[in-house]
Amino acid sequence: MKTVENILMKFEECCRMEIPPPASTMSITEMKTNHPFVPSQVLDLYRITDGMEIGMTGTEFYPVREVQICKYGGESSPSFLEIGRMSFGDRIAVTPEGKIALLDHENDYTVQLEWDSLVDFLADELSALD
Repeated sequence: MKTVENILMKFEECCRMEIPPPASTMSITEMKTNHPFVPSQVLDLYRITDGMEIGMTGTEFYPVREVQICKYGGESSPSFLEIGRMSFGDRIAVTPEGKIALLDHENDYTVQLEWDSLVDFLADELSALD
């Protein structure tokens, strides 16, 4: 079974990137309390590293202190938790359903692509390097 840690180790090997230290337990607990829809895999990411950049693709995951609620669209649209961004400007966010979404910066940050899990998203990023 693929885990966030397995995939990050593959990035570390293939891209010779360093993974910064983890977020504090207090920060992770606060994120979980304030945003109960955040899936365990995203919390696992922060247990491993408090943000990072995958240099080969330019994908960035923000440190916990920079993660923010973002609301796109009209009044009735749901809020997402923005956790990172792609090099070309699209935002990486957790949906209220706990999925990982790519929000299109050229189209009012509407959901362009969606993954069931952070592992699925990271696996796609890794395969782009092949």
